[in-house]
Amino acid sequence: MTAHREIQDEELMGVAQDPEQALRLHRSLRTIAGATSLDPDLREMARSVLSGAVDIEDAFQDPRYTEAVFQRMHEIRRAADE
Repeated sequence: MTAHREIQDEELMGVAQDPEQALRLHRSLRTIAGATSLDPDLREMARSVLSGAVDIEDAFQDPRYTEAVFQRMHEIRRAADE
């Protein structure tokens, strides 16, 4: 059985300002990857970043992923307004 690679917190320092923020980002990516209630594109993005297949900076610029993030933000805002 092949072990799946997962990035380390340090690999998120390109977008994180400090190690604590990198740790929180890493935890958030794990949460998103496992959240079946979220958009499949968001889960795919998180899994791709966690596996190292996609660099987080590239993921932030991918139109598919940014659209999924903005859609989720819109849903959160709409729910807060209600």
